[in-house]
Amino acid sequence: MATYNTEKSINAYYEGMKAPVNAEIENAKANYDNAIRRLEENKADADAAAYRNLRRQQVEMPGILRANGSNGGMVDSSVASLNNNYLKNKAGRVTALQGNIANETLGYNEKLNNLRAQLTKYEQQANADKYELHNKKL
Repeated sequence: MATYNTEKSINAYYEGMKAPVNAEIENAKANYDNAIRRLEENKADADAAAYRNLRRQQVEMPGILRANGSNGGMVDSSVASLNNNYLKNKAGRVTALQGNIANETLGYNEKLNNLRAQLTKYEQQANADKYELHNKKL
């Protein structure tokens, strides 16, 4: 512990120590928010691309199947299979997004907890220095 002449000097010292940690907390929050936004945008882009692909295949597939000699139930079954695969893949993207968000949240919370612990340590050190200062005056 350092020696200080006034409580004001103790406060100034520890505020200076806490400032970079508080800035790191703000940066961690911004990074977390950006990561979540990117994950959601990537999922939305993948959903849009998959939907465009589904629509294109729904239009093209019946003609291609008929040209190859398939008709009736076989064509309908193939289109239904396309739709089913699209929905399964979409559900998979939702699950993946939720997992990715959970991982990001876990990492963010761990970082936040570590930074808050550091702030608490500084607060405890400041209180100990103030206690020491007041006991010297007695």
